[in-house]
Amino acid sequence: GALHLRDELSIIKADAAFGVSTQRVHATDTTWTIWAEFCISLHCDPYLTVLDDPIPILQIFANRYRLGKLAPRGAPVRSRTVEGALRAVGQTLALMGHPDPRLQPSGKLDLRLNRQLSAYKKDDPPPHRVKPVPLPVIMHAVAQGYRANLPQTTTISDMLLLGFFFLLRPGEYACTNNPDSAPFRLCDTHLLIHTRRLDPTTCTEADLNAVTHVALEFTTQKNGVRGELVGLGRSGQPQCCPVRALVNRVKHLRLHRAPPTMPIYSYHNGTQWHAIDTTTLTRHLRYAAA
Repeated sequence: GALHLRDELSIIKADAAFGVSTQRVHATDTTWTIWAEFCISLHCDPYLTVLDDPIPILQIFANRYRLGKLAPRGAPVRSRTVEGALRAVGQTLALMGHPDPRLQPSGKLDLRLNRQLSAYKKDDPPPHRVKPVPLPVIMHAVAQGYRANLPQTTTISDMLLLGFFFLLRPGEYACTNNPDSAPFRLCDTHLLIHTRRLDPTTCTEADLNAVTHVALEFTTQKNGVRGELVGLGRSGQPQCCPVRALVNRVKHLRLHRAPPTMPIYSYHNGTQWHAIDTTTLTRHLRYAAA
């Protein structure tokens, strides 16, 4: 009956919320709270049901958000942040079954909001770009880790190489506090000797030493295409090689009887398991660059 339909709708809403990251859900909820309080302060319905033209109220909201009067941190924000706040309001209303007030019937952003956001964008200061870590620094850090020959330092070197060669994001090759991170696990590793596929958990040591190609299986990473494999062959370098790095990880995890779901950034120091996190990697790179 009606009760079952309500329960089913609640499950569907929960599934829809799971379709975006936890951080985005939290940010959207925060923005909607700010929007609702803003509308109430102006004696306006947050759902904009009684306004023939909701754009002016959205423009005022955008302006105050831009100036920091409504932004969560109370400081001026960039145009993209304002655009994101407007989008959060519009999409929240759309999820409730109301029209997205930002959009024209054609689906395009209203011209007035578009011009306002364009003006903000022109007035924004240049973006602060983070410079990439120079390759010699990465190679020096890798050499230092292998030279120390400790479980932690060897794992650091392996993960730096895998992050570099596979162009990974931090949450894929290091432990982070992001609940949406998806680190690669032992079961996500694929090893080949030319065209012969190996089972990483049962193949012989001789087979591991003979591996010519490796691959990582993307499950919830990158663009969310499940089962996608990204593979690499030997680099030709004895030390800076993605094949060697991943084989090292497999050997170490197998030696200490790690379960298939163990993240490959994990290492065992003889007593217990530890994880290489982003802070540790950053510290190691800074030390190498000094």
